[in-house]
Order: sequence, then C-alpha cells, then structure tokens
Amino acid sequence: MDTKDFWQLVPDVQTERRLVMNWMNAPKGCTDDWVALYANHTDSIDNPVFKINTNCLKSGHKRTSHQILNIDFNANETLINGCLKWHIIYVRNNTILAQNCFKTQPFWMENSLHSIGHKRLDEIAIPGAHDSGCYHKYGLNNIPTKSIYLYAQDESIFDQLVYGIRYVDIRVGHQEDDYQSLTIEEPLQIIHGQWMCEHSVRRILQDIKAFLMAAPKEVVIFDIHKHRNFMNDSTGQVFHDRHQQLMDLIKEFVGQWIAPETNKTINEMIESDKRLVIGYEDKHVLTSDTDRGLVWHPVRHQWANENSVEGLEQYFRSHLCSAHERQYLRSAMAQMTPTFEEIIFSFRSKGGLRQRADTVNPLFPKWFYSQWWDCINIVSADYFLGSNIVDIAIKVNEKKFASNLIR
Repeated sequence: MDTKDFWQLVPDVQTERRLVMNWMNAPKGCTDDWVALYANHTDSIDNPVFKINTNCLKSGHKRTSHQILNIDFNANETLINGCLKWHIIYVRNNTILAQNCFKTQPFWMENSLHSIGHKRLDEIAIPGAHDSGCYHKYGLNNIPTKSIYLYAQDESIFDQLVYGIRYVDIRVGHQEDDYQSLTIEEPLQIIHGQWMCEHSVRRILQDIKAFLMAAPKEVVIFDIHKHRNFMNDSTGQVFHDRHQQLMDLIKEFVGQWIAPETNKTINEMIESDKRLVIGYEDKHVLTSDTDRGLVWHPVRHQWANENSVEGLEQYFRSHLCSAHERQYLRSAMAQMTPTFEEIIFSFRSKGGLRQRADTVNPLFPKWFYSQWWDCINIVSADYFLGSNIVDIAIKVNEKKFASNLIR
C-alpha cells in the first residue's frame, strides 16, 4: 500500500490542547511499528519526546501530555503554509515511512486548484468550524464552568482561517430588545443558542476582511445560520431595520468580495475576485433586491441532534449520501448535542463541548476519509484543532478528483 494512504499521521489538539498522535491505513507487513512525536523537524528517529508502539493496529490514536501554546497570527505579516514546532513520524524497522506536522494552511485552496479549480463549492470537501464566532481564545484564562457548553472554538476567526477553515458558521443576535438600541455602538453580537458570546459581528467581519486581503486565492463561506431579537414590533419595521443594519455592516467590510449566488467554479470566483459566499437564514426577509441578489440560501445543516456517537454515526449513514441532501451547499455537523439538563446543570459536568469534541473528532478519518468521502461537502467540527479536518478535506479532494490532476 502506498505510504501516502496513511497521511492522517498528524498531531491533533484535544482536551487542554494536548497533542494527539493519529495514524491510519498503515501498510501491511507490520513488525514493531511505532509512532513518535518530536519537538522539531528531524530526519533522525532518535530522541523523541513521546513514543508509542502501534501494536500493529492499522489505525489508531494516542493522546500525549504535550500541549500547543496559543499563537496569535498577525494579519500584517506574510502568511505561510508551515509547521508549528511539533512533528510526528511513523517508523518500521528503523525506517521512517511517513511524517507530518502540526501546521498552518492559509493557502490550501490555492495549492489545490489543480484538483478543485474547475469544481463548484458544493462539489468539493470543505473544512468548517461549528459556531465559529463563539470562541474563547485559548490561553487567556479558564472558561467558567457555566460556559463549558457555550464556547465551541478556541481560535479567533482570522486564526481559524489561517489554520485552513473555510466555512464560518455564525449566529447573530441583537443586543437589546428596545428599538432605540439600534443606535448603540455594537448592537449586533455573536450568539450560541440563547446566549451572547463575547464578540461582535463587526469584529468577525474585520477578521474575514483581513484574511481575504492576505490570501487572494482563497474562498470563504460566511453562513449566517440564525438571527435572534430581530423582531419586536407589530409593524415589522424593527425586523427589517435590523436585517438591513446587518447587511449594511457586511457590505461595509467585505462588500467588494461578495459573490452572488452562482454556479461558477472556484477558478471563476478567484478570477473575478468574488471569493466570499454569504449564506443567509432567510434571504427573502431582505427588502432590497440588490441585497437579496448578494446572499445565498443558507448552508443546509446535516444536524443529527443526537447525544451519542452511535446516534451521530447512524444519522450520517442515513443522510450524507442522500441524493436529495447533495443538491445544496451542506455541512455535516459533526458534534454531539448536549441535553437541556446537561446544559442547565453544567456544574455537574466535566469538559462540556470540548470533552464531547475529544470523543467525536478522532473518528473523522474513519467517517469522512474512509466511509463517506464521496458524499461530504462541508464538515464542521467543535474545537476543530482537535481533528484532522483540514488535511482530510485536502486529501478527499485529491482522491475524488484524481482524474483532474496534471501529472
């Protein structure tokens, strides 16, 4: 078997941002195979900081005690595809069969145009982050117990995009019910469920603008999946005013890149510099024909609403490859849904959404690279750095469109 088939050998970030070593589809002929973690790139198998025998398992993962420190990427500096300290190797008979690293991938679409350039967005695999805007930056301070079911990410939107995320899942709330609040400085805020997160829509748009400027051949999907507190008067005027306020803010920051709903290929979107898709929960609520023409129908969420791995897997088995589902931009929402009681009594719970992500994310290679690779479009993860979702998307596209590759 070609060693490239177990490319999934890459560190992940799990509970407390601990590195997890993953391997998958190891070739036949195992003897005393082992996987090791190194603090820096090496061509030697000596002096690993962590090492484990694979026990001849074809696929597996092992959590280490090593953590990734918080890194704030600077929009004013040149972005690069590059390794960030940690490297991992797979060894057989003292020979390195595969190696990879924890890395940034700000230009993965540009580097994949040979396989995806002539495809539409709904035809390719795209890495996404669930509730992207509801993040608590890792390393600032501990998340209060009451918020362990609030935050779904630990990287800013800009940093998510630098790591390779291309689907930004946003829910918007208005900070006040009072109509006069339309005059306050930052009324439009990011929400998760009924709760406000700590970031304004303006801040999210600033990050998206910065990334689009820094990466001129990348396409981003900005999906506004829900609105809250957008209607509170009998005439409907407040409702329309608040939607208009949101659209005006979007156009102010990223209007020049907005791509009207289209069947254009990725190459065509890049050539026209219309590289931002705005998904809108209900585009028909917009009063302006021009604005309605700028936004797409929202991304279809393939959401299991299940509280177990078994339930989530069964849902994907039933829905991901459905012909009806595949007619839309769609996202496999790859996270378990906590019960109301778990959220209310979160002080009794350990780990919250991060712990659940630790359980689900290691299954991504099996589900989305091996089983349903030919059916997925977007895959959205909680705490996405705990998964291989960016590498998986890249490799699925190579696998799916191999006939397009120029050799």
